Amino acid sequence: MKDIIKDALVALKSSWLWFYLFPAILALGTFLCLRYTDVSFNLYGGIIETIGIFAAFMFTLVFIIVEHFVKRKEAKPALNEDEKNYISRYRKFAQKSVAMISFSILLAGWVIFLQIIFSQVVSECKTVSSITNSVFSFFLAQYFVLILLIVSEMYAMLTEDIES
Repeated sequence: MKDIIKDALVALKSSWLWFYLFPAILALGTFLCLRYTDVSFNLYGGIIETIGIFAAFMFTLVFIIVEHFVKRKEAKPALNEDEKNYISRYRKFAQKSVAMISFSILLAGWVIFLQIIFSQVVSECKTVSSITNSVFSFFLAQYFVLILLIVSEMYAMLTEDIES
């Protein structure tokens, strides 16, 4: 797990603004909204099913990306320079995508775990409720940002495939 997290954080290095700052602002907004207003809501409903389905899709996607890389590498033993560059770019894409997708699966498990724990912490204290909802919204936002980053990486590679 340590290697997955390390590789994913390296892959997310250029997206720190979206992966850390945006969820932090959202969590702070959730805390302030719940703590200092009369608004009361629960962020936990229905999350386990949705994230579980996405995690299963992501798990399958890891194998598809690796399989496509192996096929491309084996299909052209005598490559010209452009094809070698393409295979090299696809390998970098595959490594980065596999790291991010594996991390998204871990993050999905963490969000599901938090959902189970926090849904059991029923508190009449507004501060405790605000903190648990804020922590949950931070990790949930990180998960959705990570999914969007994975989709954008895949889009870039697929458009390159179409153009070449």
